Amino acid sequence: MQFTQADVDDLKKENQNLKDKMAGINKVNSQLQEKVDLLENNLQSSIEQINILEKKLDEAISKHDDLEQYSRNLVWKYMECPNRKRKIQKKLCLTWTNASTST
Repeated sequence: MQFTQADVDDLKKENQNLKDKMAGINKVNSQLQEKVDLLENNLQSSIEQINILEKKLDEAISKHDDLEQYSRNLVWKYMECPNRKRKIQKKLCLTWTNASTST
């Protein structure tokens, strides 16, 4: 197979065009890779923030449960002790009586 000078020149031009296209594709690929890297970093930051918020939520739920239990225990303490119950009722009555007479 023999090539004329015109065929060789055409092949050189095609080769140069392909090199130029490949350079453009590499540039676009590089830009896209930078965007992907940025998105991956943003995703990682978001995941870390979510983990922190989940931990805070778990702590808040635990504290809420503790407060509910503490409140229940206080109610039981007052319910079990008749003397305390009577004293509290007297104090409430006095407070209400004093409040109604002062107005």
